[in-house]
Amino acid sequence: MPGTRVSVLSKFIEWVKRDPKSIFWLAGMAGTGKSSIALTLCRILQEDPEVLLGGSFFCSRTANEEGRADVRRIIPTIAALFADVSPKFAAELAAELKPGAGAAVRKPASEQIGPLLQHPLAALASEARPIIFVIDALDECSDERELSALLKAIAGFKCTANVKFILTSRPETHILGTPITDQALNEILHLHTIGSDEVLEDIRMYIGNMFAQHPIPDTEPWYSDADVASLANLANGLFIFASTAIEYILDTASVDHRMDRLKTTLSTMKNSKVATGPLDEVYEFVIARASNVTKVEPHELAQIRQVLSCILVARMPLSLSALAELLDAKIDVIRASLRRLRAVLHVPDERDQPGLRVLHASFGDYLFERASVGIRISRTNGEETLARGCLRVLAKRLHFNVSQSRSSYQPNPSSKPDFIPLALEYACLQWIYHVSSSPEPTSFDKSITDTFTPRLLFWMEVMSVLGHIWRATAMLMLAAATVRVPFRSCNKANMQPIKVKSADLARFLRDANFFVASSREAIGRSAPHIYISALPMAARDSLVYQTFIPMCQGLISVDTHGIDRHGGRLAMTLSGHEAPATSAEYSPDGHLICSSSSDGTVRIWDPRTGDEKMSPLRSGDGKVHTVTFAPDSSRIASGTELGVVCVWNICENQTKPLRLVGHSGPVSVVVFSPDGALIASASADTTVRLWSVGTGEVLKVLINHTMKVSAVAFSPDGTVLA
Repeated sequence: MPGTRVSVLSKFIEWVKRDPKSIFWLAGMAGTGKSSIALTLCRILQEDPEVLLGGSFFCSRTANEEGRADVRRIIPTIAALFADVSPKFAAELAAELKPGAGAAVRKPASEQIGPLLQHPLAALASEARPIIFVIDALDECSDERELSALLKAIAGFKCTANVKFILTSRPETHILGTPITDQALNEILHLHTIGSDEVLEDIRMYIGNMFAQHPIPDTEPWYSDADVASLANLANGLFIFASTAIEYILDTASVDHRMDRLKTTLSTMKNSKVATGPLDEVYEFVIARASNVTKVEPHELAQIRQVLSCILVARMPLSLSALAELLDAKIDVIRASLRRLRAVLHVPDERDQPGLRVLHASFGDYLFERASVGIRISRTNGEETLARGCLRVLAKRLHFNVSQSRSSYQPNPSSKPDFIPLALEYACLQWIYHVSSSPEPTSFDKSITDTFTPRLLFWMEVMSVLGHIWRATAMLMLAAATVRVPFRSCNKANMQPIKVKSADLARFLRDANFFVASSREAIGRSAPHIYISALPMAARDSLVYQTFIPMCQGLISVDTHGIDRHGGRLAMTLSGHEAPATSAEYSPDGHLICSSSSDGTVRIWDPRTGDEKMSPLRSGDGKVHTVTFAPDSSRIASGTELGVVCVWNICENQTKPLRLVGHSGPVSVVVFSPDGALIASASADTTVRLWSVGTGEVLKVLINHTMKVSAVAFSPDGTVLA
């Protein structure tokens, strides 16, 4: 709003043009107007000829735009935006990505900043104007660990061009622990330190302007300056309070109704004192009016609560029609349930338009955590409702050639096809995440069995044409780890389940994961290859092959000799290392995999999904030749090319290792003692060294070898070393 936040915006402009510090962190609690300031600042910088706005990213976990809470989308997005502004940057970025554009985008966010920003920006060293990147609402990112790693990378960003970052967030613990909060290195402004009189005047001006912009023709003013002042006082410094109250009051064209809403709002919330009280009072008031027992039947109230819980836990944009299909309800019923909540929800005008969402994340926090018992909503109930809805939609919508493919010679469409409705897209992409987040995930076993037999390949069709076949393996592995009950295959003649000997649903899903992983490139290029390439080539003992090959006719016949007898099959590919992997090991508890590489990193993986559990571990001691877990799975030890043994405490997300220095040649192998108290390391320097894990001291050096030592082992009782 013009005329508001003048001093804050002036401080930003002064910093942009004159302060040598490269980071400005704006911190404030929910509802204090951080995003509004960031948006206004972007508009000002866009028009300023002395500044070059590189790009902006507004994080949100409730914006119903897929990826807005994904840390790994931030750097690629602002890099793409700046490429549109700067041809020179665009050319350098294209050259940087040419060897493999997808690889850089899929890296952890902290590793994206080099190839996507730092390296291409070097070409703009002669640019006189400061280049500004704005990242808003960092606390809305879903992966706190990866966000912390990204913020550390931003804090250490070095470039010959004059690059600056404007960051906003709540002062959350995982953000406070990063270098961006260092006052000596960065410019920092906490919104709560701004004078209360200045904030009050800004809110009063905002409320007055909003009321003035919504007059009712041919009537006297329905509010007074005193009303505006009283409402501003109640806001207690929270712009979100003011905007929520305004939305509620103005959501009627009747003078009497507006006056009544204004009066009730002022009288109901005049005694609020707690920091979040003003906002909570607004939310409670709106919910109470929406669930008024004299106007709403009990079943209508239950419908409102169910719809709200689903909107709050939805993982991507939903429309009214999509939500109605997922809930197996009529669109008019859904719209009626939301009609009384327009003050806190954005409801698209068109039934098929995505964008159904809460206006502010604090509303979800309130309903899940701070609301009274009669109002509070269970997150798990929303997860369970959408889980059942997803499986119901899959059972209803999936069929052969749902992808509408005409020929295997034609690639999949380059953008989302219109014939895939949003409800089906959502169900295909999100079903297992809602199932696994439900109170009793295994209660869905029968539904999963009934849904994916015989529809598994039809689901893969949709994943293929949506361009998300790469997500299928992680989803199937998560599903396999979630289910527990016997699997039943399908009879070709009547499509009725028949029991498969010695098989269960978990095995079926693991086989499905292997099916996708082994043919992902072909399936991802063209959906028909699910049937004409992947299925004939599938292992004969695979439940996927056994279930679906009898239903297909005219496929090629593949005759193999010996291959099927090997027994080992690829479960998944763990992609991330940029050079050959040198060592890999399961943790003793089976929950993790560690791997080392010549790229100088150690990576920790989740064997269920194939995702990295933390940012890559780097010691800076050259190639990593070997890595191993401690017996209790809490630590890992690695041996490097420069002769250093590194010990990492992965339970505490330790990013700096305990470095054991002593070898004069590359370390070839490291091993923990059975009790985890000692480490033995062997090296090309012909020695074996025994180390204390607790102190890092070398306890013994064995020097009788005459050549490189390639193996070392403890006896079971830990008293003898071989």
